Parts: sequence; structure tokens; C-alpha cells
Amino acid sequence: MKKSILSVVLATVWSASVYAGLTVSGAFGDHMVLQREMPVRIWGKADAGSEVTVTFKGQSKSGICDDHGNYLIELEPLKASAQGAELTVASGDEKVVLKDILVGEVYFCSGQSNMFMPLWSSSVKYRQKDGNKIVAKADFPKIRFAVSALRSGFMEQENAELMLPWQAIQPGKSARLSAVAYFFGVRLHEMLQVPVGLICSSWGGTPIETWIAPSGFASCPEGAELFRKVQRRTPGTSAYDSRMQETIHAYEKYLQQLKQSYQDKIVPPVPPVFPAEYIPDKRGFQWDASGNYNRMVKPFTPMAVRGVIWYQGCSNMGDGMSYKWKMTALLNGWRKEFANEKLSFYFVQLAPFRWFKKESLAGIWEAQRTFAVESGTKMAVINDVGDWQDIHPADKTQVGYRLANLALKYDFKRSNIQADFPELAGMKAGNNQAVLNFANVRKFRVRDGKTISGFEVAGNDAVFKPASAEINGSQIILKAPVKGKVRQVRYLWSDPNAGNLSAETGLPLGEFVYDDRSAEEITLARRGGEHLIYVYDMHNSWDAGKIKYLVDNSGKFAGRKIKRIYYYIELVHKNGNMEYVCVSFDPFTAKLSQIGIPHVSHKGIFQQNVTNMEIRSNVKGLTCGKFPSGNIEFTPHNYTPGNSRKVPNALNEKYDAGDSFLKDGAYGCMQVHNYALKETVFGYSGFIRKKAADIGIGNATVGENPDWTHSVSGKNYIKATMWISADFFYE
Repeated sequence: MKKSILSVVLATVWSASVYAGLTVSGAFGDHMVLQREMPVRIWGKADAGSEVTVTFKGQSKSGICDDHGNYLIELEPLKASAQGAELTVASGDEKVVLKDILVGEVYFCSGQSNMFMPLWSSSVKYRQKDGNKIVAKADFPKIRFAVSALRSGFMEQENAELMLPWQAIQPGKSARLSAVAYFFGVRLHEMLQVPVGLICSSWGGTPIETWIAPSGFASCPEGAELFRKVQRRTPGTSAYDSRMQETIHAYEKYLQQLKQSYQDKIVPPVPPVFPAEYIPDKRGFQWDASGNYNRMVKPFTPMAVRGVIWYQGCSNMGDGMSYKWKMTALLNGWRKEFANEKLSFYFVQLAPFRWFKKESLAGIWEAQRTFAVESGTKMAVINDVGDWQDIHPADKTQVGYRLANLALKYDFKRSNIQADFPELAGMKAGNNQAVLNFANVRKFRVRDGKTISGFEVAGNDAVFKPASAEINGSQIILKAPVKGKVRQVRYLWSDPNAGNLSAETGLPLGEFVYDDRSAEEITLARRGGEHLIYVYDMHNSWDAGKIKYLVDNSGKFAGRKIKRIYYYIELVHKNGNMEYVCVSFDPFTAKLSQIGIPHVSHKGIFQQNVTNMEIRSNVKGLTCGKFPSGNIEFTPHNYTPGNSRKVPNALNEKYDAGDSFLKDGAYGCMQVHNYALKETVFGYSGFIRKKAADIGIGNATVGENPDWTHSVSGKNYIKATMWISADFFYE
């Protein structure tokens, strides 16, 4: 017997208590499939310090349990085998025998409801089309599947729990299998002629954050705060120890104060705020960061798998491009935890659905597409097989097949498989027209025989207009009346259900955006306003004596009658991400000096409503669009909470859209609010602190006040700039 002592300890998988008795992880079972051509890890628990031996297919490997009773034994790579064999795990007089074990290709299938949707169920709105017929006839004894139990929590699960243990696809016995996973597995098995194992671990309605490993959050600058939150609630981490010590000290002190108040017969003090990271989401742990990862992914991560198929995003609708970093964090974390840097990752772009906001769907599509390009992973486009009326399209056949075709081409080098979707390769633009060149297509075709739709173009003014389109082989020629040369093209943004173009392979063209403008040109377009009046550095420009603008063009337009005012703000985070907002409204003053930064020199003090407000922004949670009114709070002085003007929806106890102005001091406030929706459009206050001023777009994400007052949030940005523009009446 060949022996190798492996002390590989999965301390995050198993509890710290010494274990007695031999077990194998719940991820294993009779009838399962092991991954071929990779080292295969078998793990479980036995008596601390005892020797454990795994025997399978002529191999016999041993290892010693650690002090907590954990063992992990690694078998050398195996060849595919459709002949069932026994796998034996032994320790002393104890033995566990797993029967009918095959060797082939194993994939982890995860996401939310569209991945979870079964072949058949009692719900007429949540099952595969003709799934009952498929289940009755499905007979693929070499395709095996297991379904994870729905479990979620703050702490990692010490063992995998299966709702459905490993079983073969046999007539009448596969109703609970994910429809996407079924078609994926069948296609792979038929093409490869090897056993296929499918581990299904998904949960309807769950956001991507709950599936991300802590190490995934740590891999992305944008995930740093969520990583810290997870660390603070995870026993064994230094952050947890520190946070718990702080909490215990605070409550011990409070308990003493409480007892004293009782003795003194006075009103007791308010208790300390309980740390938010220890309070589960009111909707359940499955909504908390890493919650599902802890119980539905981590217990499987020692297992060797070829790759992942992923179908999720509906619960992150509205994330826009921030969904891209979350996908990156998901992939980074899973590759690390599965100990497989080459872990394949194939995912589904969402199908159009009538209840999704157009800009939200287009935004998450763009995030998914960009992630695929930048990460080298592959995305299946399904805008041609979705259901505009149903968030759960009933036919998952093409979804599974398209994912499988991507795996066949990129995991198994089947170059004859038509798996790649049309992708924009470049644009040649002229006045009023653009020629688009595409890869992965020889000749486009219109699926429904109707006019090509869904294209829009914009010129230097960044105003998009519908474009007519015609096919020229693999090219699309667009025409539309725009100002000057075409600078931007986008597809399926204003009408996500308008797509009707496919390659000759039948694979559809998905959403895309093309923009050949420079960053400087983009800023000019976003800022709005025909005439730039001021540019202001929100970090360094404030001065008690005089406002120090980077640009001051107010003298050029003296005496002109203001038609509209625009405020455009760009905030660049330390991780390089940029947030912006442009808000405009009808003039609230006739003086150009007073549309600038509030200052004692021009007595620009305004606490009033503004009319015909329009908001454009990339900040999640800030509602964009046109609104009949909003309100502004501009003062160079101090202010206090207290809704002195009785602004609707404003609070008396917090700084927000309705505060009380004082006539002294030099704190400073420049805020715009959409009071009808209880939203801060932007907040800039505490001018005197310069780089540590209170700055933010949308409702505050730090501190206790919605308008960012006292948040000292300016220190979170490496750059904070405001452009102030105006349109004038021509007389």
C-alpha cells in the first residue's frame, strides 16, 4: 500500500471540537461522479490523530487526522469510468463504503430562481415546458445529480447537507433537478460520452452578495467594507475578537449605568447600539453577505470540479456596472476556495422581462457583458428565448444547451461547436452613419422577418436617437440624423425586448455599448448646460475670504438672463471608481455669483423649492428622471436639524431636506434634494474641513444623516469636482 501523510486541515469547514467516529463529508454519497483528470480530494472526520485510508480504483492513500479530527486525503487524477466502483474510507475498525461511484465531468450549478427552477413541480408558473413528459422518459443512468439543502448563515457550515442525495437520471425520478442543469448535463454527456455529475446549489430570490466568499470580497477594492463586515462577525478572526470586546465593554458599562439609575430612581440611559453586522437581514440569512456561500458552497469547495454554471441577477437589478465587480469577486473567491485557478465559469445573461426598468436591465446587461470580456469567462445570451411576460421563462432547453456548447468548446476544445455569440469588433463612423463590424458571425439574419430594431446612435451632444439598420454580411450599417460624426452606439437600451438579430448559427446579438469619446469629452457631455460658469475643487477651493474657483467664467456672461442651471459632480473613490450626478432645474436667482458655492461675499442663502428638476447619475439608489420640483439648501453658515420650513417627508431629528438655518458660523451647506422621494441628490457641507468635508451623491451611506452632514466622507475620495453650468435666454 502506497502511503502519504497529508495534514491538510480545513479549519474553516469543520468545528474546533475533537471528533470521535469516522464520517465522510455529506458532499459524497452512493451513485456520485468524481472529477476525472484532476487530483480528487476526499475529506471528513475521525478520531484526532488517527490514520484514515481511502481506497478507490487501485489507489490507496492515507493521512493522519489533525487535533480536531479533520482529515483530507488526495487521490491521484483518475481516468473517466462509466463502470460503478466502490470507494472505501477506513480508520481502525471503522469503515465507510460508497457504492456505484463513476468518474467523469463534474460541474457546480448555482444562482437564483432561474437556475433552481425544476423540470417539474406543482406550480404551473414554475416548471419546464412539457417537463412532465421529459421526467417520465429521461433515462441517463450515467448522469448523476445532487441538490443542496437550502441553508444559510453567518458561520460556515461544517458539513454539506443535501436535499436530494446523489442519484441517476432515471424515468420518473428527476422532477426536482434544475431544468438548466438537466439540459446542460444531457448535452455534455451525449457529446463527451463520459459520466456527468451535477451539484445543484441555488436559491430563488437571492442576491449575488450572499454567494460571494469572504476571500472574494477581499480580492476587490469595492468589496472591502463587506469583507470587514463578514470578518467582524466571524469567530476566530482578529476583527471578530476586537468587535466583540468593544461590544462586551460597552454593555458591561451600560449594565452598571442601568443598575445605578435603578438605585437612583431615575430614567435609565439609552442602551448602546448593537453592532449591525450581528443582526441578520430581516428577510433571512440568505440575503446577507456570504450567507449562502457559508452553507451552500463552502462545504463543497474541497471537491474537484471542472467548472461552474451560473444564472443570477434579477435580485441585483439596478446595480448597474457595480454588478461587474461583484461577479469578479464571486469568481475570484470560488477559484480560490475550490483551489482551482482554472475553474471554468459559464453564466447566463438575463432574459428581458417587462417589469424590469429599462435602464436597470440594460445596465446589468452591460455589467455582465463587460465582466465576460475582462475576465475571459463566457456568457450565454438568451434574449431570443426569454419570455417578456414571465421572469421565469418556461423553456430552459436552449439555456442549458448554450452553456454546454461553451463548455464543449472551451473546456474540451471541440472547435466544431458553434458556441460563440456575435460580438462588436469595431466601428467606422461618419456624419449621420456608422458601420459596425462583428466577430463570430458570417452573415446576420433577422429572426422575425421584421424591421431591424434596437439600435441608437449619438453625436457630440450625447443625445441618442433611434437608428435605422441594414445588414451587410457580418456588418451592420446604421443611419440616423445626429449632430456631426456618430460617437456612440448602443443596442437594446431603450427597448430591451427589441432585439431580433442573430448570426447564421442562430445565436443572438446581445446588448452592447460603443463609445469612442475621451474621458474629457464624456465629462463635457455629462455636465449639461450650454455655458460653463464655474469649476470648483471640493477638496481645496473653499476659503473664508474669497471663493477660489478653478475656472470662473461668470464675468463673460454678466447681465445675461439665466434660463436653466446645472450642477455636475464627479467623485473618484480611492479604488478608482467614479460616481457622478448631474442635476438641473429652473433658476432660483438672477445672479450668477449666487448659483455658485454659498459664501458670505455674495449672500447666497437659499432654502426653497426649485422647479422642473432633472437628475442623471450612475449612483445606485438615486432615482433618475424628470420631477416637477425639488428643493435646495444653500448657506455659508451653520444649520441644525429641525424641519423649520415643513418640507414634506423631512425629519426633525436628522439633517436632511428640511433643516433650520442659523445666521452665524462658517460650516457651510450646499445640498439638493428630491424631497418627494426622500432622496438627497447631492450633499456638500462642512466646507471648512476641505478634504474632510461632508460630500456624497444620493442618500448617505455612512453616518446617521441622509444629507451626509457630519459624515466627514470627503476623505473617502481622491478627487471631488463640481462643474456649474447655465443656459441663457437669447435676447
